[in-house]
Amino acid sequence: MILLQKPGHYRKLGYLLVMSIIVLSLSPSSSLPQFSWDRMFGIDKIFHFFFHGLASFCFLKSAEENAAFKIALAMFLFGFLIECLQKFLPGGRFFDVADLVANLTGILAAILLFKYSFQKFSGE
Repeated sequence: MILLQKPGHYRKLGYLLVMSIIVLSLSPSSSLPQFSWDRMFGIDKIFHFFFHGLASFCFLKSAEENAAFKIALAMFLFGFLIECLQKFLPGGRFFDVADLVANLTGILAAILLFKYSFQKFSGE
């Protein structure tokens, strides 16, 4: 993709995703669209997986080669902070361990994808 050829572009996209996570996670639940199938399938966990994973991947693409642990830790702590804030802010949100698991799973998937794509395209 031409728009994301420079590491700085990945970093900017990563920060945009982080800002999106903040807005979506801290908005009152009544202001977000409600889906009847969300409760059945837990679609919000897929969003947690996707957004935290994609943001992590973007930061990995823009960082130094050995930064995976630092990025994973920062993204996990960010997700934990968001969950803590949800507990104390009004708006019908609450701390959910399953959200943290989905976040961490997305972060780890991003690391695996990054390592695989790095090895595949660098010939290692």
